[in-house]
Amino acid sequence: MTNTQIAKGQRRPIPLLIICFFATVCNGMAVYKFVPIITALMSYWGVLQGKIGILQSANSYLVILLIIPIGFLQRKMKPRISGLLAMIFMVFGNVLGFFAPTFTVLIIARIFEGIGATTINTLTQNLVLNAFTDKNRATATGILNCGQYVGQFANIFVANMFMAQYGWQSVYAFMAICEIIFAIAWILYINRSVTISGLKNPKEVEAAYNNADKPVSKLARLFLAPPEPVISGEEKKKGGYAKILKNKYFWLLMGSFVLYGPCISSISTYIPAYLESRGMDTISANNVFRFTVIFGCISMAFTGIVSDLLKTKRKIAMISYYGTIVLYFLMMKVPLGVMAVIMIFLGLIPRTLSVLTFSALPLMVEDPRDVPLANSTIVMGNQIVHILGNILLGFLIEKAGYETTFYVVMGLLVVAGTLWALNKRVK
Repeated sequence: MTNTQIAKGQRRPIPLLIICFFATVCNGMAVYKFVPIITALMSYWGVLQGKIGILQSANSYLVILLIIPIGFLQRKMKPRISGLLAMIFMVFGNVLGFFAPTFTVLIIARIFEGIGATTINTLTQNLVLNAFTDKNRATATGILNCGQYVGQFANIFVANMFMAQYGWQSVYAFMAICEIIFAIAWILYINRSVTISGLKNPKEVEAAYNNADKPVSKLARLFLAPPEPVISGEEKKKGGYAKILKNKYFWLLMGSFVLYGPCISSISTYIPAYLESRGMDTISANNVFRFTVIFGCISMAFTGIVSDLLKTKRKIAMISYYGTIVLYFLMMKVPLGVMAVIMIFLGLIPRTLSVLTFSALPLMVEDPRDVPLANSTIVMGNQIVHILGNILLGFLIEKAGYETTFYVVMGLLVVAGTLWALNKRVK
């Protein structure tokens, strides 16, 4: 924010972070919805794991095609409106799922929910990235991302409490109610001072409409973002999607992050099974793996703080990628009795990378209004590689075994760490 005095109705970064955090909680509940109700769904619909896998991944089907248009939508439309549209999609998906007469309709409901969840997730990231400066942006990003895990835990708690008595539909009903309540809070809080390029003085926003090259109607002002930067005296910045695509540093950041999906997120789902292949029983393997989830949440919360204190993202990211290689190697070599220690560090070290990547995004663009476009592009690339990576990992483990797969993943992590090392735009 450029003004030292806060105008009437002007929002501040911390309260904005709080409401965006709760938006991320809603997104986390949606993403991890099926974890506690998979068995109930299989029994109710008479399906096996294959169809459940189709249902779970349905939230990404249209997102890959729509994520770039969503970025342009967020750039052109007021956050108040684009956020409300996202919540409407999520509520509609849950209501449709609650009344679903067939399993196919349940999949369609998941598709609608995925569009809304991705929109609100990227929107809140964009708002927080542009509301905070580089001095505390990583801290804010880390806090925001923790909402995903809070949503997951809340979903598990509610599902266990209601499902036995009311069935799996109670999870859909609970989420729809929470999303409706949040949508009301969103529309009341997110006023015209909250723009995609940062927090502004409401009078400057109004002046931007009045001084636009073409007249902006009162109706259009309800929906459209200010037509140009509204910071007094600031030279108009040149940006746009073409400039993002020509930025080599953006591609270095994107290249490293798309490898994060298969090499860290996807491979982690196979770790309990790998521990079982080494002789650990199923219950012990799952219990040990929980350390990764718990400490992963802690890592995301504190990564931003450490990054801002040390004033570096690039060095921490390099250490995280190269450190993960060491952890995978140790996981294959150490006795099972000390595996809990490895799982703790597998939670602490790799999970820093999501926070570091997204907090570095504003450094990749010259105009803060272009952050949604950069964000959408990097999310699209991650989604595509994540889907392909899941397929290739499954076949690689099936044909070559776990250890060979881990060595291949370790080689890709070397590439990802090197891409961060080359990205001189990020300190």
